[in-house]
Amino acid sequence: YNHLRRHWQANLRQENHETKDAGPYWNRKHQSLCLDNVQFIDWDSPINNDFSFAQEVTIKFDQYEKRPDLVFYINGISLSILELKRSIVSVEEGIRQNIDSQKPEFIREFFTTNQIIFSGNDSQGLRYGA
Repeated sequence: YNHLRRHWQANLRQENHETKDAGPYWNRKHQSLCLDNVQFIDWDSPINNDFSFAQEVTIKFDQYEKRPDLVFYINGISLSILELKRSIVSVEEGIRQNIDSQKPEFIREFFTTNQIIFSGNDSQGLRYGA
């Protein structure tokens, strides 16, 4: 989230030095700190957001590559991951896979915006963690 916020703030500042919605930034013209915040998700009017799902999203970090089965996005921000297994593979294997993916040497940064993570199969159902 912080990486996304800083990147977006930098882009907004480049486009318009006086923008109101750029989050905390230093206003050179007025020599003051502006404390406006960016709202990435419209919680008051959900219809104003873009909702999407993506299958088999490939995420690369250094020499590692991970591929969650299903990722749920709101306004392009990943908020949930779903790891699905065949009925002969335990749900715990999906849970282990999600936990391993969050290790520093893999794709930890991808999980920073995720609020809920699911793992499931046909025989054991669905489990989740927040």
